[in-house]
Formats: sequence, structure tokens, C-alpha cells
Amino acid sequence: MMNINIISRLRFPKSPDIIGLYIKWNNTNSDFTFSNQIITVSLGDTISFNTYFNSFYEYFYQKYTILRELYYRLYLNGSFQVRVYREKYCQPRELIETYEFLNCNALEPVQVPIVVPAESAQCGRIYLELTSLRNGSQFKSGDLITNLAKRNEVSLAVITCTYKKEKYVQTTINTILKDELLIDKSLKIFIVDNGRTLTYQELNDEKDLICLIPNKNFGGSGGFTRGLIESYTKNLYSHFLFMDDDISLESEVIYRLISVYEYAQDDLTIAGSMLDLTRPFLLYESGAKYGYRFENSKLVKDPLYVASIKQDLYLQDSNNLNLFAVEEDFDYGGFWFFSFSQNTVSSIGLPMPFFIKVDDMEFGLRIKNYNKTSLITFPSISIWHDPFHLKRIIWDNYYYTRNTLVCNSIHKYHNSLLILKRLTQKFLGKLFLFDYNSSEIILRALEDYNKGSSYLANQDPESLHSEIISKSKYYFNEFITPEEKIYDLNKMNFAVTKKYSILKKFIALVTLNGHLIPQFFLDDKNEALVIDEPSFWLKVFGKTQAIAYNKNLGLYKYKINHRLGIFLFIKWIVTIIKILFLWNTINQDWSESHAKLTSIKFWREYLALDNFVTENNED
Repeated sequence: MMNINIISRLRFPKSPDIIGLYIKWNNTNSDFTFSNQIITVSLGDTISFNTYFNSFYEYFYQKYTILRELYYRLYLNGSFQVRVYREKYCQPRELIETYEFLNCNALEPVQVPIVVPAESAQCGRIYLELTSLRNGSQFKSGDLITNLAKRNEVSLAVITCTYKKEKYVQTTINTILKDELLIDKSLKIFIVDNGRTLTYQELNDEKDLICLIPNKNFGGSGGFTRGLIESYTKNLYSHFLFMDDDISLESEVIYRLISVYEYAQDDLTIAGSMLDLTRPFLLYESGAKYGYRFENSKLVKDPLYVASIKQDLYLQDSNNLNLFAVEEDFDYGGFWFFSFSQNTVSSIGLPMPFFIKVDDMEFGLRIKNYNKTSLITFPSISIWHDPFHLKRIIWDNYYYTRNTLVCNSIHKYHNSLLILKRLTQKFLGKLFLFDYNSSEIILRALEDYNKGSSYLANQDPESLHSEIISKSKYYFNEFITPEEKIYDLNKMNFAVTKKYSILKKFIALVTLNGHLIPQFFLDDKNEALVIDEPSFWLKVFGKTQAIAYNKNLGLYKYKINHRLGIFLFIKWIVTIIKILFLWNTINQDWSESHAKLTSIKFWREYLALDNFVTENNED
């Protein structure tokens, strides 16, 4: 009997605001009804699947799978001309073939063959365009199929962790459970509840596909790892998918992920791309480079940054879609959607106990260095997520700073002087803007890194997190609501182009930007308007207060505190001197403890697993 396996499906958008990512047409009189997901078109109107989600990116299938011959199976009513196109970047589109299907009945689907070229250089992006040959013709649905038998049996453990976001979890889970074709696959959903506020009964698990795991608040890394241990130790799953709870998910991306694994030639680690939920046509990130930033479109090494690949790419421009025919090197993918195999876990271990921040970066770097898997992004395997500048708060500076230092010790990306120079610039930038909360948070991160791996291993992460949050609010900083006062952001931006004399820069530095100058010499009537970035601190010199705009935090007012500023500066210098003397020892400690901190034995003790009961219906 002939195999018929569905590789992917031509999808309709779930809301009108994202229709251009799925379907385009010259719809003078055409009608698309979301309720029944059918497109009815008039004579001469064309439906185009020249879109991000409904293109077939044949380069990736040619390189990473055994799929070579496929068919589009189309469910049509009426008469259509169907054209198959291939596009490559900056080249005219190629018409591969034209077909006419007359008097179609959707009960008898038609087939359009697709042959993947033998050479990757010949591959591009395939899509269909359907032109109606009579009024009232209808496109009902379509899928991409193959007669080739699956190469691999795939069972997927979907792992998500949450902290008091019940509605997000329920929405995400319902999206999966409503996809009947997807749930026919071998998969199980592991929900790690760090807030312990969910109950199994409210998840509507009629198919017995959910495993609910109450967990202490060990952050994202603790939640994902808890779910990974639970699923991995059952020895039932070939692959694992980390997935954030607060994403906007199209269930098709999980279906396509499983299909890729079923036909994969080798072991693959797949990093899902992230689209900007606030601007849904823009790609936020398709993999990222660790320890780099973009400067004039070129990658520049910087230990405190990551460079997002294809950031802000406009996905309604078809020529931009052709950029996906060329792979770009990257180091890691975010845990918002990140999938890997059982063999990978067996070989490289579990994530680091970082609570939040940099856990996905470190795990990705480890996977990239593991030469038995390919770390890739697969176009159209994507989710929507709020951009991170909307979520950042002062206390996450602690985790980002501390964990970046640890990650560097493990993977040795940058030398000590460069790291400490950049950290000092960041610390002084906050100190000189009178943002003492951020300064102390960064200082505390450096001190805790200096304590070595035993501190991280033995610290109660929930208690530490509460302490860090308290420290981030300890000193004066006044949030300014938009209604209170309107500040001219253009005036703030002007500060970056202003030139200051060498003498003024020297005096500002040696006086710690006014902290060593008596209060009565400073201007306490006018505040400085600045952008909250290290390069703007000089504009604060001579003032006693600053209004700083941070795109992540909004507008804040800071006031000078002479004694506190001097104290934090001295403490920073002492800490830097200590760390320079102990740098090799600390690096060696973190590097040597890495295997232990990513082992199942350590994590079982760290999570105190015997104290928790899993809520599920498993045998």
C-alpha cells in the first residue's frame, strides 16, 4: 500500500492582522471567511501563497532531509490555473510549471508535483499561485505530501514552564489540543508549574496528553530542566521541545518540526525563530551570535551583547523571504522554541542552573560544539513573542551579568581585560547617572560570580531572587508617568552628538561625575535630560538630578547621593582587584564544575525532586 505522509499544510491565518504572512490575492471581489476557512474567488482573481508561512523552503529539505519528491494536494471547488514558482534572492522568479484543473470537486483533491533539485545551489523558495477560471471557485485547503516512508520514528516531549500565567498556558495548550492532525503524532506536553497555581482539571486534557509538574520557583532554567528530567528519564521520547508559556503559537510549527525530524538525514537541533508580537510582520530573531553586536551592519566582538540574526526583517516583502535560502552562522536559539534530541541530552547534559538569562545561550554554545548534531533554524518554524525590551526590569541585570561571566568562563569567548573593561563601563554608566540600584545589582553579580560554583550550587534560588528584587528597589528612583510631564526625547538624543572638552571629561572622571564635589557647587534646580546609556553620563555632570529615558523601563528621575556613590565606586574597585588576582582560579573552577552542574544527579538534588508529586494520568 502506498504511503501518504503529510509534511506540512497550507495554512490560513487565525486573525486578519497577520493575513499577509499566509495568503495574498488581488481580491477585488474575493471573499475570505475566517469562520469556515474557505476562500471564494471571482473569475480572474489570483490566490498567492508567496508568503512566509506557506512557502516551501526547499534548500533546507534538500540539505537536511531525505525528501526529494513531494506533491501539493489541493482541495478545490470550481476551476483553477495553478502555477508553481521558484524564487532566489535578487533573481527573477522562475515559473516551474503551469497546470489547469477544471470542474474540481473538493472531495477529489488534485495533485501538483514538486521535485527538489539534487544540488543545493539550485534550490530556492517554492510557492503556488492559483487563478480562478470561473466565478465562485473555492480554495478549501491544501497540504504538502510525500509517498516516501518515514526515515525516523519520532516521539516529542513538549516542555513549557510557567509562573502564575494560567491564561497563557491554557491558550497555548488549547492551540495544540485542537489540532487533530498534530495530536495524532506521538507527543506529550509537560507543564512545569513554578508558581504551583495550576490544577490538572482546568487543562481540559481529554486526550491524556498533559503531564503537570508542580515545582518550586527555580526560574526558567529550573523549570525547563525539571520537565526535561521528567521526560528524559522515561526513555520514551526521541526529541524534546522547550517552549515559552507566553508565546502566540500556530500549532502547524510543531507539526512541521516533527515532520522534519521524521525525514531528517542526521541529528538536528532546531531553533525556532521569534516574530515580534507587537509588530507581527517583523522577524525579531532567527538565531543569534553570542558575545557580538552589530555595528554598521558588521559583527563586532562585545562580551555584554548578543547579535540577533535577521532582526527586524519585514516578512511581507517576498524578496526578504528569499534571504532564508542562505544559511547564516549562529550560536544559539532562544528557549521560546528550541528542540533537540535524546542523543544530544545524553552527550552534553542539562542546562546550567542560571534561574533566568543566558541559560539558552550557554546550552546552545554547548550544542554547537557537539559535532554530532547540526544547529539550524528552519524557515517558517516560528512563534510570536513580546520583544524583550518590553519585559526587562532592573533586577535582570544581576542574572545577565553573573551568567554571562559564568558562560564566558566555560566557553572562553573573551579575555578577562575586555570583559572587566566593558563591565566597568556599564557600572560607571549607571553610577554616573545616579542609578544606584542598577549599579549595586551589577556589583552584586560580579561578587557572586567571584564566589565560584559552590555558591551557585548551594544557594536557594527562590530566596536569592527575592533578595535581588529587593535590592533593585532599595535606593531612590522615581518613575515618571507620561501624564506627569512631557520630555522632549529628541532633545535627549541631541546629547550624543555634543562635543565636550578634554578638560571637562577629565574633571568629570576624577570627581566621579560630581560625587566628589560638595553639594553647594552643583546645580540643584535643573535636571539633566539623558538617554540611559553609558555614553550619556557626561551630560549629568554638575547636576544633582537626572531624568533618564530607558526604552525598556521608561522615564526615571535619579538624584545624586555623594556618600553612596563613593562607597559603591570603592567597592567596585576592590572587587575588580580581587577578581583580577583570582581570575584564572575562578575561571578554572567554573569550567571544571560545568559537567557536575549540568548532570541529572546534581539537578535532582538541586530541585529536591522527592518533595514534589507529578499530576498526570500516566501509567
